[in-house]
Amino acid sequence: MLNTFKPILLINDSKYAIVINTKNGVSMGTVTLRIPDSKHERLKQYAKDKGISLNKLFDEFATIALAQFDAKTRFELRASKGNTHEGLKLLDKLVEEL
Repeated sequence: MLNTFKPILLINDSKYAIVINTKNGVSMGTVTLRIPDSKHERLKQYAKDKGISLNKLFDEFATIALAQFDAKTRFELRASKGNTHEGLKLLDKLVEEL
């Protein structure tokens, strides 16, 4: 089966056009990134050295950024429910073991 994109136009007015593509049933958004040409060339070379497309490289970057965001969010949620005194005691115990 070919990996074909099927565009779906969500909004089209005088200022904005939002298009979501689907590939094998998965919604795919399009992002326009404005960066200096020199940086663009370096990123293309980086992707080439890794043996992947520039699109795949940015997909990997997005995955890493989202994993970091999710970890931070989980930490902050757990910290908000935690006990400061007990947390400091655990850190002291860790320092003693090191």
